[in-house]
Amino acid sequence: MLAGSAAPTAGPIIDLPAKTRQEIEKYLGKGVVGKAIEAPIIDDPATFMGLDGQQVLRVKVVHGKMAGKTRDITISRLDRRDPPPAWRLDAGDDAWFGEIDARGSFVQYSTQEAKHGVISRYAPPQPILLQACGDGVPNNLVRLPPASAL
Repeated sequence: MLAGSAAPTAGPIIDLPAKTRQEIEKYLGKGVVGKAIEAPIIDDPATFMGLDGQQVLRVKVVHGKMAGKTRDITISRLDRRDPPPAWRLDAGDDAWFGEIDARGSFVQYSTQEAKHGVISRYAPPQPILLQACGDGVPNNLVRLPPASAL
């Protein structure tokens, strides 16, 4: 379980759309999605994600060749001399790399897939967990139009 830092909630409690609930229950089974509850805003993603040490999460794979099996995911802080703080998420054959941006959000700038020898880089970095993220809280992300629209 992740230990983290959260601020009081802001905005209304929003129920999960029925279509989304059905999709989740298709993979995880009935009873996984409960009633909507008040949720705190994450005001410190680094602490929430456990970057003060090494965080190990055990997850159940629900889709693909490993469906039904469990897998350990490790999140750790990278040892860097200069800011910003960087992190690595290991999930078997895959590793994600990122940093904590100037706003305090977790962003991902590359992925390494060992099985196929592929390294992907993202510019701009992709948001993973936004600082002050919560229902009804604007995240001020800039969304680019699809390439076909350019």
